[in-house]
This record gives sequence, structure tokens and C-alpha cells, in this order.
Amino acid sequence: MNDTVDPRLRVLAAGSLDDAAGTLQSVAGGSLSAALVRGVYGAEQAAQLVSRLERGEFPSPFRIRDVSDTSVPQIRTLGLAISPSDLYPAGPDLEAYHAAAVELRNDAASFFAPVPPFPETAYAILSALSGTPVTLAADDRGRAYGALTIRNMPHGCGLPPHCENHYMHIRAYDALRQEVMLDHKVGFFCVLQTPHSGGEFVVYDDAYKAGEFAFQTRSLDIDHGRGHVVVPAAAGDMVVVGSGARYHQVTRVEGERSRWSVGGFGAFATDSSRFVCWA
Repeated sequence: MNDTVDPRLRVLAAGSLDDAAGTLQSVAGGSLSAALVRGVYGAEQAAQLVSRLERGEFPSPFRIRDVSDTSVPQIRTLGLAISPSDLYPAGPDLEAYHAAAVELRNDAASFFAPVPPFPETAYAILSALSGTPVTLAADDRGRAYGALTIRNMPHGCGLPPHCENHYMHIRAYDALRQEVMLDHKVGFFCVLQTPHSGGEFVVYDDAYKAGEFAFQTRSLDIDHGRGHVVVPAAAGDMVVVGSGARYHQVTRVEGERSRWSVGGFGAFATDSSRFVCWA
């Protein structure tokens, strides 16, 4: 299956990935803007997970990432990502990060049942897209990295155009930089719920250049003056994007129904023998 209209996007069905090997390499290398895998979770499975999340059934607490005032509508996450944020521009404290990673893996294992677990479900997809083994990253002390974060974007929230290579030199990435080709970092996530309006995932043609910022704005609106593709992901679909080198964006969420997703990051090992993941 490849029902894409735009050649920058490859669309596949989760149950028909026999000929998909090489797709992940194309995304990481930049010849594809993104890949969209339909039906990784069923719509009812995704709705069940969101219902439980909104009832507060996930054992771990939410974390905020933008401002310290918890009353301000902002992106919330379950799990501590190694990526920087407005509150933590240098990334998290690594001791706290690795401790949280263990806790979240245990919590997630029980939460997803009986729905197929994440990240294992995503790893099977990534292996089919690459033709290589997929493993969870560990640091030089043998500590495993986080495996996933669950992200909630309420009304008014989104992500401005950005690419992650601009901060790939922060200390939090030192161990990963020895293991993987970090400048070809890939992001992957399953959409669990789309909002009534907005919350679109946009990938621009603009790519990372050291010392240059293609976007001088934090706008949450699509820049229609630049080449881009809107990835038409529905609940249960998985998006794979070269998030390190390619500028991408989530448009402003509008309405009472928030945007939910679960995902992580990865990159090919320095010898290309496997795809290594973290969150």
C-alpha cells in the first residue's frame, strides 16, 4: 500500500510491510520527508488508551515542559524525555532521567495491556521499515534510556517549526553520540487522538544547516510560502520523520479535544547494523 499523493511521503499499511525495508533509511537520509504507517493501533484501541489516560489511570505523574505555572495550558508529558525544552534548555539531569526511565518502562508495561505494548509495537514496525534489528539505547554505564513518552497537547498548544540537530551537541547526548549517527536522528510516534481542529503534523522541505535557522518565528501556523507536506495521520497511525535534520511542526490545537500521541526517537548505529532507540 502506498496511497500517497505527495512523493515526499510514503504511506504504508501496518499489516503489509514485507517490501518496506529501506524506508527508514530513506527517511533518515532525507530522500523522504516522512513515512506514515496506517493502523498500527486500531481506532478502538487508541480510544481506549486515551480514555484511560484522561481518567488518570497511568501510574506516573505528568510533567510540564514550557512554563513552571501548572495552571497555564501547555504540553504535558508522561515520561522524561532527554530532549531539551523551554524549562530545561540543556536537557534533563541525567541521573533523574535514567531513574525516571526505569519507572516509566515498568508503568507502561502494565498500562498498555491488553492493547499491544509500546514501544515494542513501534520497534517491530521500525525493524520492518529498515530490515535491521531495533534495540533500546544504553549509556556507557549500561543504563538503559527511556523507551517512550506520552504527549498531551491541549487547546492552544503546538510546536513551532524546528529541527533537533540544532541542539544535538548538548551534554545530555554525549553517550548517544558515541553509539549512533545522531545527525540523522529520526522521530517516531503513534497518534492516539486527533483534536477537533489543528494539531496537524507538518514536515518542511527546509533542512538543517549548521549555524543557520530557517525559521525566525515560533508561529504555530503553517508557513504556506515554504515547501511542505502535511502528514494525514489518524488515530492509531504511526509517523516516522527525520526530525534531526528536517524542520517539522505541530499546528495549534483548537477545541476541547486534545491531541494525544506516544513516541520516541532513534538513529542508526555508527556501523548501520541496527537502529537504536530512546526517548
